[in-house]
Amino acid sequence: MVRNLILAGGPYHPVAETGVPLAAILREAGMDSEVTADVEAGLARLARGEFERLTVACVRWTLTQSERYAPFRAEWALSLSPAGRAAVGDYVASGRGLLALHGAPISFDDWPDWPKLLGVGWRWGVSHHPPCAPAELRSAAEHPITAGLQPFTVRDEIYSALDVEPWMRPLAEARHPEMQEWRPVVFAGERDGCRRAWCGFGHDAASLSNPAHRALIVRAGRWVANEL
Repeated sequence: MVRNLILAGGPYHPVAETGVPLAAILREAGMDSEVTADVEAGLARLARGEFERLTVACVRWTLTQSERYAPFRAEWALSLSPAGRAAVGDYVASGRGLLALHGAPISFDDWPDWPKLLGVGWRWGVSHHPPCAPAELRSAAEHPITAGLQPFTVRDEIYSALDVEPWMRPLAEARHPEMQEWRPVVFAGERDGCRRAWCGFGHDAASLSNPAHRALIVRAGRWVANEL
C-alpha cells in the first residue's frame, strides 16, 4: 500500500465524521492513510517525502467572510503558509494525482492558485449549497470513475455554481427532490501530467457509509493514481 495523507476537519466537519471513514474507504484503493486536521504539519511531512499520495477533504479557510464564523476562528481559521502552498504545488507538479472531497474547494480561500491546481473553486457570493437533504446522484459521462455507476440516493449537500477549470470534466450530477435541474457534483481532469478528481459529496459519516458512494470514491482514488 502507498502512504496517503488525508487533510480533514473544519467547522461543521469533525475529523471523526469525515477523515476517519475516508481512510477506511481509501484502503480499498490501495492507500494506507493517515488523517490529520493539522494542515501545516501534514504538508510539511508531505514535503519531506513521508507520503506518496495527498487527499484534501478539509474545510479550512480564513473564516473572514461573515461574523457567523467568528466562534470557529480560534480553532479553524487558516491562511496557508508559503511552505504549505509550496508543498501542495510541488506535489501536483510531481504528477502523483490529487483527490479531493466535499469542502476542498472552499479551503485555502486566500490562495489564488488553489482553484487552478484543484480544477474546482468556490467563489464567495456566488457559490452556494442548499441545506443537507436526500440527494439522488447519477452518472453524467462515460469515464473510468463512473463506469458501472448506478443511481443512488444519500443525504448530502449539493455544492452549486462553482468555478470550474475548462480541463475538468463533469462526471456525475445530483439533485434534491425540490430541484428541477441536475447539478454537477463530480469532476475529473488531467493537466500538466497530473490527474485531479473532486467528489462533491462527503458531508458526514452517514454519506461516507453509503456503499455506492464509497465505490465511487475508490474509483476516483484509483483513477488519479493512474490505476484505472
